[in-house]
Amino acid sequence: CMAIASKLPKIKLERFFILSGAISSAAAIVITNISSASLFEDRMGGTTGNPNILGAFLVPTIFLTIANFRKSAVSSWAALILQIYVLFETGNRSSWLALAIILLIFCAQKKNWKMLATTIFSSGIFTFFGWDRLITEVSIGTRFELYKLALKEIFKHPFGVGYEHIQTIISSPNFSLVPDRVHQPFLDMSLSAGIPSALALLALSITTFLTLRKKNPHYALAFLGLFISLQSSFFTILTAFQFFVFVGLAL
Repeated sequence: CMAIASKLPKIKLERFFILSGAISSAAAIVITNISSASLFEDRMGGTTGNPNILGAFLVPTIFLTIANFRKSAVSSWAALILQIYVLFETGNRSSWLALAIILLIFCAQKKNWKMLATTIFSSGIFTFFGWDRLITEVSIGTRFELYKLALKEIFKHPFGVGYEHIQTIISSPNFSLVPDRVHQPFLDMSLSAGIPSALALLALSITTFLTLRKKNPHYALAFLGLFISLQSSFFTILTAFQFFVFVGLAL
């Protein structure tokens, strides 16, 4: 991923991001309509199988679609509307927040007050129609209990317990399923591979963002959106792919 990203011309890679977001959104709609079997009820997960992962993946693609938006192009409108719709249907609050934050920063940098007003208005629409998904006491309470249990185990095992072993040491009667991830990347990394590994991931993230901010502000904000949206989720092949594409762009 890093090698490919460092060699591709800027315009081609941005088109790749936009196209990948549009295709994954279309796939999510198709899969949702042909299959009712899901652990997440009415939330779209697409080919990822997890709405939180799909939401995190879409944040950078939606932002780059907006940053390269052409009002006269039907393809731009189609890609944007498709991705925004699917992002809403993921019900992923972290992704909604991440997109709002990076769009507000982008508008302030560009001094584009019309887009700023549109972003604020759109955030209000998301909040109004997604209120039942925003405030979910069971989900939030379970997540924080998982974090507390993970922190306790991290202090016991500062060098980690190894991958795919989390479910053997964390359990609670409040969990409907046995967790195999901590749902927070740095806690997950600390518990699986140790605190030094989590610190290395943090250092890589900060370095990537600061380098991208100098080379290409659009990529820096897209990376920031991915980073924020993952803070209540975890890495998979899909999001790790995106992460290391941005690392490659920073080289």
